[in-house]
Amino acid sequence: EGIEVLILPVGSAAPGSTSNCFYETTAPAPAPAPAPSPVTPSTPSAVFDIDASARANGYEIIDIDMGNGQTQRIYGYYVDMSELDNMINNYRVNTLGLQPYLTSGVPQDAINYVRIRAAEATVVWGHGRPGHGGIPSSLSDRFSENLTSGVNPSASYTQLYNSEGHRIAWTDTYQDYMYSVGFQRMEYDYSSNSWRAAGSATINGFVWV
Repeated sequence: EGIEVLILPVGSAAPGSTSNCFYETTAPAPAPAPAPSPVTPSTPSAVFDIDASARANGYEIIDIDMGNGQTQRIYGYYVDMSELDNMINNYRVNTLGLQPYLTSGVPQDAINYVRIRAAEATVVWGHGRPGHGGIPSSLSDRFSENLTSGVNPSASYTQLYNSEGHRIAWTDTYQDYMYSVGFQRMEYDYSSNSWRAAGSATINGFVWV
């Protein structure tokens, strides 16, 4: 901890005891490293099955052909828009003096077409089907459609009524059947682990037989 130097004449005796004047020690061996604690492998969490969740919530699972070999899977539910059909028929009968369109006994192929179109419209808006270029040939000679946003009957009726091009379909005396359906598309929000509403659309379809 300290050194004291004392200078004496040559041959003088040491100023103090010279025993144990030098020590040499060896460094202690390092303590062995502690053995690592056993690690229990974590069980990976199950992969979230969005299809199973959609089914549990009663949603439809639909694959939309987007063209160019691409398919988009969407989820959601259909909305009965028969109230819209009733409002249109009321306009035909009480304003135009025409017979109402038939709303029961609609051909099944037309029902299938209207339903898939309502789902498609929530993804890609337009009167033509994505990837198909228009109405399928089997229906092209006897089918037409009106497209509106949302699934509220009154709002859809207003949209159609305020568009002369859409409203003109209500005056057709050759169409027999009318069938409307809406589709509410749902999306899963992974940040909140819950479903939320996305796009919605209604197809007001007409069939000649």
